[in-house]
Amino acid sequence: MKLNLDNALRSLALVVIGLPLTGAIYMGVGSVTAESPAEREVAALKSKLTVPCVKWFVSKKDSALEETAEERIKDIVGDKGVDYKGLCDWVL
Repeated sequence: MKLNLDNALRSLALVVIGLPLTGAIYMGVGSVTAESPAEREVAALKSKLTVPCVKWFVSKKDSALEETAEERIKDIVGDKGVDYKGLCDWVL
């Protein structure tokens, strides 16, 4: 009888731990596949801008790093009146 009780407790522990984990993974995969094309495009744009925005935030004013980051941002979004702080706040 003891052997059956041990197996039952072990199975119960696997279900208690495994079921929520499996559900979380399923929900995560489901949300990735349910993205609209616009959401994917926004995520891709944010991905391209992340490194230049981090560089822009950590650089000193009028430094070479800031200028390099600004040029990279302009290459990605265009050259017309970029609000670096607002854009990078949105990205990060």
